[in-house]
Amino acid sequence: MGVKYKNCGIKRTERLDSNGVPFIDGKKISMGVVLGKPVECDKWVGGVKTSQGPGRYALRILFMGEWYKLIVNAVDIKTFLQDLENSNVTRFKTVFIDRGSLHYAVDETQTEILEVGGRKVFEKDGKVLFEDNKEVVNF
Repeated sequence: MGVKYKNCGIKRTERLDSNGVPFIDGKKISMGVVLGKPVECDKWVGGVKTSQGPGRYALRILFMGEWYKLIVNAVDIKTFLQDLENSNVTRFKTVFIDRGSLHYAVDETQTEILEVGGRKVFEKDGKVLFEDNKEVVNF
């Protein structure tokens, strides 16, 4: 018997849009629908151009058991995502909020880091540790 494809470790070529930006597949959802509700995000891509303009972020979010694509242009959210990327965070849970006049942001008090470098993490005694080997995560 052969090796199952999902177990072989072959990485699929990432699909790119017409601008060369990695493509996030999924039904679109608006910020108004997810505002104030918990979502989980495992992929985000900057530099997305939409009919509203360039420089947006596309996020793949898990909301109420389904995966969706959320497009954002809020500076607070974009810088937050850049900070996560710079720290090698690969999965997080958060709640998006409106700071007034449709200035969206991340509620940092309700945000949890779930994975760093594709590995699950947890907090113990004020330290962030990898779940698999209990090593300290250095951000």
